[in-house]
This record gives sequence, structure tokens and C-alpha cells, in this order.
Amino acid sequence: MNKSTLNDHKKSKMGRPTVDSEQVGIRLQRPILDGIDAYMEDNPSLKNRAAAIRAVLELWLEENGYLKP
Repeated sequence: MNKSTLNDHKKSKMGRPTVDSEQVGIRLQRPILDGIDAYMEDNPSLKNRAAAIRAVLELWLEENGYLKP
């Protein structure tokens, strides 16, 4: 009788899709965190600080010509 192994089954393609990105770890001072939290209150679609920071950074880069809209 054959024993089943993990290699016998194809890996599922479920989960987060692959994107060209890098994780960046930064430490932020309390006034900046308070500002991010306030921005999140005004933008309830942003579910966490990481999403809010990405949104603020993207907006700033677009407005200053460093990122095409």
C-alpha cells in the first residue's frame, strides 16, 4: 500500500497573489502615528496603519510628481 506524502499533491494556488514589493520596517514618532490614526478615522476604508501609510505615501508621491497617477 502506498503512503500519501505532501509531494503527492499539487500545491494549491490559494492565498495572496505575487506582487513586486518589499517589506520596509520603520519606527514612527507618536505625533506621526497620531496623524495616521486621524487620517484613518476620516478614511474608514483603510483598515489598518499599513494601508493608511501606503495611501498617504502614494498620494504624496503623486502630488509631487514622483509617481504617475
